[in-house]
Amino acid sequence: MLRCSPPCLLTLTLLFVLEYSSFPVSAFAQGRPSPHSDSLRQTLQLPAAVRLHWPAGRNGVDTISVIDDFNRAEIGDHWTHDKRYWRIKDGELTHTPEAIYGWRYLAVFNPVYNKPGRRLHSVSYRWGQHADSIGIKEGAHALMIDTLSTTGSGYWLWHRTNYHQVWLWIVRYGTWEYTWGQGKSVDQKPANVRNPVAGDVVTAVIRQRSAANYFDYFVNDSLDATCADSSKEFGVYEDWYVGVFIHGENLNNAVDDFTVTWLENDKIAPGAVSDLRGTDSTSSSITLTWSAPGDNNWDGQAHRYDIRYSTEPITANNFSAAAAAPPPAPKRAGETQTLVINGLQIYQTYYVAMRAYDEVGHVSALSNVLKIRTKGDGIGQQLALAGGCDQTGDVGKPLAQPLVAQVTDRFGAPVQMIHKAVRGCEPDFFCHLAQQIDAFPGFGGRGQHRTGDTEPGGGGVCRRSGVPHGFEKEWSGHEQPRVCGGARGPGRH
Repeated sequence: MLRCSPPCLLTLTLLFVLEYSSFPVSAFAQGRPSPHSDSLRQTLQLPAAVRLHWPAGRNGVDTISVIDDFNRAEIGDHWTHDKRYWRIKDGELTHTPEAIYGWRYLAVFNPVYNKPGRRLHSVSYRWGQHADSIGIKEGAHALMIDTLSTTGSGYWLWHRTNYHQVWLWIVRYGTWEYTWGQGKSVDQKPANVRNPVAGDVVTAVIRQRSAANYFDYFVNDSLDATCADSSKEFGVYEDWYVGVFIHGENLNNAVDDFTVTWLENDKIAPGAVSDLRGTDSTSSSITLTWSAPGDNNWDGQAHRYDIRYSTEPITANNFSAAAAAPPPAPKRAGETQTLVINGLQIYQTYYVAMRAYDEVGHVSALSNVLKIRTKGDGIGQQLALAGGCDQTGDVGKPLAQPLVAQVTDRFGAPVQMIHKAVRGCEPDFFCHLAQQIDAFPGFGGRGQHRTGDTEPGGGGVCRRSGVPHGFEKEWSGHEQPRVCGGARGPGRH
């Protein structure tokens, strides 16, 4: 059983935070702009072949990684290496046949290094597909290298498969020799995990403390051992580099997926919602829906929402003065969210907007401003022609377009549109229309008409013009609908 000292427990805790406090980048986020990632790529001058992974953290700290998978033909200038001895073969970093010596081949990763404001947390790589036990015991992490050079000095850390131990030694001027013909061992600890094999990921977690420089060696997700240098021979200055230190002599020790990881305080605000929309309303409520933003723009998950509504247009300046709606908890970026706001005025226009916050208080820009209206009471009270009024036609023949009437309630809210196909000068149109109006319970008010009423002195229910009794003034400016308009002549009315 592995017995953990306090430094070991700290490392395990930190790894737990790294693994479980970050969100993977969603497909939704991958399809949207990521200005913070793009800006960092430019700052680091990362070539297209190198990936940047920046998942959003939950605890105010983001874990950022740069990954080189070597899926290309040439190593490139982002590695400091001697081109005579290093190459890419089958998508892995390995030696050329000219690398005929032992521990004399150092390659340093250029873009990401420890410096003020960026403290490296870990370095990892995956053993190549053809790596074997002999090759694996002759391959190591290069850590705290003091210069960006193949002759730099620092530490090398690796699992010795033949001894089943984890060793920490000194790289001096790019070789294993601390003095002529003699290396320098700093620490050696029994390994607690089986020997690594092809495809395993080996990780060195770097912890600079006042007592020592600690190096926690992991095989996949299991802590193998912790080595330390209490003399702190390297890392005195904040600028230092990492890479790989690999034995030559044509061994099977190629590496893949070289990864450098560091921690950074969350500085990125959530993305601004841009698709806030209304999907339904009643006379006292509105239903909203939107796509959830992330913690970092469109990555991860926001911490909380601030949703506001008002009868006046909302801007960034008056947002906080608007009424607040009880918000739902944010979902993962890209997932659809819904909210119903109740207790609203009948047939009233409302404006709605929202902001998203992350766990450290960064706030998004204002969302799009939704304009939506509640419904009326649904009881028809008024009638007005809405279309088909300016047609002409032959007596007794169908008109080209139906007549359209709009029924509204006492608030002016639409209740129903009535479409009626009629013939030229058809006198019964408004009688049919009135019969349809009768279908609305409580329909009344100015212009009310009930079927069966007769025109004084008339004998029919409608005037010759086709306008029901009492409706003459309701027709949106048409005293007499021009259903029968046009030039008069034979066959015209």
